[in-house]
Amino acid sequence: MSNRRRSRAARRASPHDSLRAVPPVPPPSPRPPYVARSTTDLVAMVPLVLGFHPEDSVVVLSFGHARGPFSARVDLPSGREEQAEVAELLTGACTANGVDRAAVLVYTDDVVRARTQGLLLLDRLLEVGIEVIDVVRVEPGRWFAVLEDDAHAGAAGTAYDLGSHPFTARSVFEGQVVHRGRREVVESLTAGDEVERAEAVTLAGLAAQRAGLADAAAHPARFWAREARWLQQRVREQVATGERLDAVDAARLVALANEVPVRDVAWAEIDREGAAAHVELWRDLVRRCPVHLLPGPASLLAFAAWQAGDGALAWCAIDRCHEADADYSMAAAVARLLVEAVPPQTWTRIPQEALQVLDDVG
Repeated sequence: MSNRRRSRAARRASPHDSLRAVPPVPPPSPRPPYVARSTTDLVAMVPLVLGFHPEDSVVVLSFGHARGPFSARVDLPSGREEQAEVAELLTGACTANGVDRAAVLVYTDDVVRARTQGLLLLDRLLEVGIEVIDVVRVEPGRWFAVLEDDAHAGAAGTAYDLGSHPFTARSVFEGQVVHRGRREVVESLTAGDEVERAEAVTLAGLAAQRAGLADAAAHPARFWAREARWLQQRVREQVATGERLDAVDAARLVALANEVPVRDVAWAEIDREGAAAHVELWRDLVRRCPVHLLPGPASLLAFAAWQAGDGALAWCAIDRCHEADADYSMAAAVARLLVEAVPPQTWTRIPQEALQVLDDVG
């Protein structure tokens, strides 16, 4: 890394960007769990826990006495060496989350690739003492038992219809959004034709904010303390009400989220209980944000999504951050949490006393 890039990285980092596992805290009371009684139920459960319908993917669902509801998805590789790495990665994630029973679903129309990946993962899970209740290959509208798939090449498999499945009906009743695929999750973080207008609004808001920079130059600690307290209060109000921010407040939040000490004040507001509301706040701001101001809001969205149990959205938010800054430290920290399958309930909120910016009075 060049000296210039290293110095930029140092300015972007905060003490909280190097995350550590901490003793577990009780998660919020969840909705009643889905109870799978058949392989078709497992297939119906996958898009509900992932938030989208997977393609060319390997999915693991946990059952039994895991530390919390756990699922994992990775892209299905082609080569055997890469498939072995995927098996190792997913087995490690299951072990880290205390999984003792699991189901494996491979989404592809490639029988051979599904069988190879399924067997590699089955062997590794069994080696570490995890009971595997099912290994299936899934195509749109039909699933197949992997262990029988190529032995019965002419087998018709088992048909399923997610549209009429009780799990789907329940998710619709509860207002859960399930995207058609991962691409649609990515598209949910972009604003299409609104980008140009959003950038103009944001820059106008920034111009209004910078009118206070005379005070910032003369009394920087006082200025940033005032801005941090405003951000903290505005985030709390929006999370409580769910009302969409007006253009001026949205622009101010986006700008402040890119000032690391102030960003950390927003970070400290996120916990498991309120994570879903923070996801909606930062998702909206990421959609309205010009590319050069994405790192702070996108990283906060990624963290909130991880706390809410939405790994797919968290990864997409990290990807959006990388559009502006591939080395942003908070995004890298959240990515480590995802790669290492750290359970969200192990997070303890950043204490208020650690937020020095709130105490600075100049």
